[in-house]
Amino acid sequence: MIQRFLKNTILLILFCTFILLDNSSFAQNSNKEFTKIQVSGYLRSNICFRNLSENYISGGAYTPQAFIINGVYPDNPLGNGLHIGYREPLLMLRLQGKPTKNTNIDVDFLLDNQMTSDLQNISNDYPKRIQSYRYLNFSGDLLTSYGKFDIAAGGVIFFNLTPATLSNLEYRDDMFERYPWEWQTISFKRYTSFYEDKNISRDSRWGSGTIQGFTLCGTRMPLRTGFKIAYGKSNNTGGFQSYLNNNNQDVLAAQLNKKIFSHFVSLNYYHSQAILNPSKFANNFSNISKQEMITAEVKLNFKNFSVHSESGSGSIVNPVDSIQKWNPYLNIKANFNKEMLSFPFSIQYYYIGADVVNLTSAILNTSNRNVQPQYGQELKYNTTIFESAVTELGHLANNRQSVSISAGKDIKNLKFSLALSSAQELENKFNMVSFQHRLNGINRSQFIFYRNEIGPYKRQMTQWRRSWEKIALNDSNPSYKKAFNLIDFSIKLKTNLFGKQLILSNYINYNSVQDYISPIAVFNSKAFLRLFYEEFMFFYNVHPKITLIGLIGYEKNRGNTRTILADNGKGIDQTGHGYGLGVDFDLTQNAGLYLRQRWYSFSDKNFTLDHFSGYETNVELKIFF
Repeated sequence: MIQRFLKNTILLILFCTFILLDNSSFAQNSNKEFTKIQVSGYLRSNICFRNLSENYISGGAYTPQAFIINGVYPDNPLGNGLHIGYREPLLMLRLQGKPTKNTNIDVDFLLDNQMTSDLQNISNDYPKRIQSYRYLNFSGDLLTSYGKFDIAAGGVIFFNLTPATLSNLEYRDDMFERYPWEWQTISFKRYTSFYEDKNISRDSRWGSGTIQGFTLCGTRMPLRTGFKIAYGKSNNTGGFQSYLNNNNQDVLAAQLNKKIFSHFVSLNYYHSQAILNPSKFANNFSNISKQEMITAEVKLNFKNFSVHSESGSGSIVNPVDSIQKWNPYLNIKANFNKEMLSFPFSIQYYYIGADVVNLTSAILNTSNRNVQPQYGQELKYNTTIFESAVTELGHLANNRQSVSISAGKDIKNLKFSLALSSAQELENKFNMVSFQHRLNGINRSQFIFYRNEIGPYKRQMTQWRRSWEKIALNDSNPSYKKAFNLIDFSIKLKTNLFGKQLILSNYINYNSVQDYISPIAVFNSKAFLRLFYEEFMFFYNVHPKITLIGLIGYEKNRGNTRTILADNGKGIDQTGHGYGLGVDFDLTQNAGLYLRQRWYSFSDKNFTLDHFSGYETNVELKIFF
């Protein structure tokens, strides 16, 4: 409590100092200026009904039939009746104003209300509760002759330094799903943006790391220099409320940067440390969980191409990894525009050591099970490890080196893109492979939230909006390093049908995992795993205010005889299907009604207990103001 009081006091002093530094005082500033408060935000209600006609026999969903209200299950038979889910906001408010001539303030509110109550035991819950969701943020900026300074404080601050220090993985999503962070008010513009780009139009917060504490940034400083500082707690390092578990987990990230013409260079530092048991504090590694990163970043921007590189070193320390070892980190990517090569082209290479572990970065942890600050917890509660993971295009993973190339080509209204990737482990840390179920992945992740070792064979793991599976290999004492290959292909077409705009999209992703390096993906049974995913979608603007949406998805995953085998002596042979129909109604320029109906099924020919089927009906009303 004392620490939190001191932190809040320091933030208040800093903010007041910013205002006092301004040459215009409150007395000199007119009341009219100070009362120019702008209000914006949205009101969103999202209700989903799920019906699983075939459920997992053991370790299945919380409830086969359930209403999901703003991302939360009111009827949860596990967790002592506590409501669980993604807790998507009902109301967002942003207040903006100018207390002085050169000072701006922003206040963000996110309010959460699942309209839930426990009538049987009302003392265990708040009836029809409404509360601040995730964050109540305050931010302000001050423009002086020395530079522009921005400070933010509050619940969850989205902040980005570099991929290796403070950032986040950006997963590819299908366009059938609705997302609470979307700000597009005209439906077909959302799908047009998807046609023009590779993914959905995201909120600016997406891809950033999260801090519960404060951030301070300086720009427009002498010699074109600047700085960034972030301090607090992170949701990826034991939870924003880790102090409730006697876990003093703190994160510090800092950057010094400079602009040189159109180029950018920076020095970056990240430090995360938890005292595992405050009552037994010792000045050694027996009671500490720590992650550190030191990097230098260079962004070179030329007329027809750009290069982004970051290099440095990282380490992890905990009671198991008690010797602090610094491993190298290098990530370099070059982008060439179509004016230079007649088509856009990019190439990326990275090399990341096994001990480079940072859970608040864009580096997936595939090598270390001991990073969870609540040291000693059972593996089923640990969702920070993705052993020998199969990654998406452009994703970084530790204990790995990788090279990937991607290119695109437009032929009239047809847009093609193709990417190839080849990677290999640096060490064989685990005799297993983790892969993501991309089809119906968000739906699967809601069967059981934030758990490892679930499902009938204890192979599933869920994290936020993602579903993973872990397949063991049955080689004894393997001496090889696993290799990973990827093919990523998409084709999109924009045309007219009966005088109305129509967008068609087909996306294919194929991965193979084997015990040798291959220039392209392996298509035969020499591969431990072969993973195929295809997604076809259409978006038909039948009326200026009405858009029809359709989805057909297919997933096929196969394992060879060197993977874990079923009773019939065969590996996994999984098939998944997903079908969806939806309609978007633009009620006004700032309000919309969105309906979705999704049917899905999954089965394994050999591991016969691994199957489910069902449907979900989703209704969303969203109003912007």
